[in-house]
Amino acid sequence: QEPLPALHPSLIALETFHKAAAEIAGNDVFHVTVTGGEPLAVLKWILPDLEYLSEQGVHLSLNSNLTLLTLDKAKILNRLGVRTVLTSLMSADAALNDSLANSKGALEKVVRGIRIAREEGLWVAVNMVVTKKNLHDIFSTARLVKELGVNAFSATKASRPIGSSDFSEYALSNQDLN
Repeated sequence: QEPLPALHPSLIALETFHKAAAEIAGNDVFHVTVTGGEPLAVLKWILPDLEYLSEQGVHLSLNSNLTLLTLDKAKILNRLGVRTVLTSLMSADAALNDSLANSKGALEKVVRGIRIAREEGLWVAVNMVVTKKNLHDIFSTARLVKELGVNAFSATKASRPIGSSDFSEYALSNQDLN
């Protein structure tokens, strides 16, 4: 594992993570959900703290977009005893999902990550954030994740992001929810 350069902007965050792990273990916390940013992007740097938490009997879950999941990382998560991996998928339609994610190939990458996680025996839950743009795709998205062996699926109404002045093209109305 390569150390971060002394002036790396994430060094302070990693030091904070290290201190938090010690506090968590020292205060009898029994479950932690590791979220981000993207925790898989920094796994090699936070791994010692995750191992420490696991050794202390703290149960771990992970919130991740799974686009960076590899078989090696999945084996690490399994070894750590990660109980749940929660990811997000906005549509079973690749073009729509990629548009909503603002990332070309996003659906393919998430599906690959889900497959790797399931092959390694990780319990995977998928949340679909629903807007006017993908409301029609809830059932096909649920069908896709079922075919992938996902353990749980939920659909959640999108809310206006902080700082967004106009969310009207995405916001669901009461009629949409009926």
